[in-house]
Amino acid sequence: MKQKNKLSLYISLILSITVLAVILSLCFFLPRYIEWKCTNTLSMFTGDLPAFGEKVFIYCLSYLLMALAALEDGALIYLLLRIKKGLTFTDKTVKCIGTISLFIMVIGALFILLTPWFKMALAVGLLVVFVGVVIGVVKNVLEEATAIKNENDFTI
Repeated sequence: MKQKNKLSLYISLILSITVLAVILSLCFFLPRYIEWKCTNTLSMFTGDLPAFGEKVFIYCLSYLLMALAALEDGALIYLLLRIKKGLTFTDKTVKCIGTISLFIMVIGALFILLTPWFKMALAVGLLVVFVGVVIGVVKNVLEEATAIKNENDFTI
């Protein structure tokens, strides 16, 4: 691996670990943020402040999103460690990218469910789903490249 690529890999790894630490620490501040947001946001359903049931839904969905984001970031760290070992064109790496893509699309879809309380959630959720689709396309390209590499490895 070239020196420039190694530097990029280490920067990505450091940023991914930092993001995971931030996600985990944000879980402690999430209740305060949700309470603040709910006292300043009107529900699209009732036109009033979110009711108790709506708040419970927002809490559950927010923590589910944080858990999925942490799992997705963990998968990204695993992927970067595999690339560091030189295991780029393998079936496990392709499967890992597919998993990351799926996590991202699910996170975007769940984020869209917050639209009745947070107006920008629809735009952000659709954008996140689109990024997941793009990563899925990259996974398909890498899957094809892996198949070609494996075929060439058997050729003398």
